[in-house]
Amino acid sequence: MSRGRLLTASLVLLLAPSSRSAEVDASGVRRLLAVLGGVVQEYGEAFTDDGALSRPIELEEAGLLLADARNQAERLGQTPPDLERQLAALGKAIEDRAPAAAIAAQVRAIRVALEDSTGIGEDIFPPARPSPGRGEAIFRENCTRCHGERGAGDGPDVATLERKPRDFSDPAFMQQETPADFFRVISLGRRQAAMPAWEDVLSVQDRWDVVSYLWSLPADVRQTLAEVERQVDAALTAHLLGERNAGELATDAYLTFEPLEARLALDDSSAVRGVEGAFLRFRTALGQPATEREVDEAARAVRSALRTAESSASAAAPRPISHLGAGWIWGAVLAGTALLLYTRFRGFGLRLPARFFRNDPR
Repeated sequence: MSRGRLLTASLVLLLAPSSRSAEVDASGVRRLLAVLGGVVQEYGEAFTDDGALSRPIELEEAGLLLADARNQAERLGQTPPDLERQLAALGKAIEDRAPAAAIAAQVRAIRVALEDSTGIGEDIFPPARPSPGRGEAIFRENCTRCHGERGAGDGPDVATLERKPRDFSDPAFMQQETPADFFRVISLGRRQAAMPAWEDVLSVQDRWDVVSYLWSLPADVRQTLAEVERQVDAALTAHLLGERNAGELATDAYLTFEPLEARLALDDSSAVRGVEGAFLRFRTALGQPATEREVDEAARAVRSALRTAESSASAAAPRPISHLGAGWIWGAVLAGTALLLYTRFRGFGLRLPARFFRNDPR
């Protein structure tokens, strides 16, 4: 047999669905694999590089996910013979605060044994290229109450939460994350942070669409536009309180936006004109006799125009490697899937840092 035919046959055997999958609850196995991956992620984020516990909430979350994994394993129709023992050993290692690398190795062995015995792998591959546009619609419909309009963790429901959501506009936080991290948290949730699991609500495609939207927002543009909107709100509040500096505050808001015009115009010049027109309307309303309703409508027009400009920038310039085009995260998903196959059959544990997805030379 030629080398090419041998390789093709090997790939077919590797990727073809196994008849063993019919003997077990496939969705249950995939759920268990996902939860085990979550254990590794949460446990790793609980400790600093030198092994010091820095985020106890992540350690608690890892323990909760492990409990989920043990419950899920009990419900499966067929599992590796020593799965229960392996999960118990994993629990003991977490209790003893073993090094994160040791926990990852234990989980990797459990996952490989589970996949080998069932012929089922984790369902992480979207059927189509992730779309930031679709993701934005899903995010605005389901996520803004807690995460805010731009993912800054400042939604209207935050006051009712014990722990504020993470700020996706914080470069220091985002530098430590990867799209895969986001996908897993969206899927499994975080009970200690009141983050619900979305795996039974949103499809794999939907979840990747949301991830692609969050990772397509240019951080500097998003932060500046958020500041512009805050200044618009301050101007409106000053007007409603009868303060004389409302017009000056509106001018300050426009001057904050103005440096972005040239950059945003490269993506959508009409969106920039929309912001300019909305600001003119708002400043005019503040400078002449107008009803509170007219001023409020003018302020809302500015907010709407700012979000339109943000959406245009997001679709045209994914963060922050815009020269790769809108399909960058699709490539990241493909690469991630290839790495999963590689690590399964070579036994290595690889976790790429965020800069892998960002073309960061550091």
